Amino acid sequence: MSLAVYRVTASFPIGEVLTRQLRLLANQVAAELSLVDDALNVAGDIAVSDLIGIEKKINYLRVYFKIASRQNWVRVINWTVLNFEYSKLRQEINLIGKNQKRKEAIVEEGKEAEGISLMSHNIKKEEKAKREPSSKIAGLTERQKRILTEISKRQFIKSSDLTPLFKNVSERTLRNDLIFLLEKKLIKREGFNKTTTYLSK
Repeated sequence: MSLAVYRVTASFPIGEVLTRQLRLLANQVAAELSLVDDALNVAGDIAVSDLIGIEKKINYLRVYFKIASRQNWVRVINWTVLNFEYSKLRQEINLIGKNQKRKEAIVEEGKEAEGISLMSHNIKKEEKAKREPSSKIAGLTERQKRILTEISKRQFIKSSDLTPLFKNVSERTLRNDLIFLLEKKLIKREGFNKTTTYLSK
């Protein structure tokens, strides 16, 4: 998308300050998104503060788009498309942030659980036992049961997280399993494209 910003701003008057501002912000967003993508692929998580920084830059970009659109240097449709694409990007980042906060809350919950009494531990076991029968619903394959178990363990999962668990199964088959579990209302889906996650109901 930063390339699109470069192309649109190429029509600005020579020496226009807005040209530099838009290009700089677009490059920063692209670079920081690349770092986020690497962190998610390698470590599986990212600092929420990093995501907030990217969201702010996207908001600034969208303000600059409004200012530039009023100058009539290029057709308004260019700004509409750029604004829409960056808006979608902001929504994806927002969703990643929500998932990250959920992960952090789960980790905190786990830390708190280490110090609780034996009575509480037994209650947790009972809660887990109540959830387990959902993986024993008739009509599920062993693989689908294992997917349910993984989602239950991790709280949420991406389809790419399943590939290492089922080495001889295609990604398409695993996606079909997830769709089947969604249709059975055993799991729910959040996000879209790369940020899609599947959660326990």
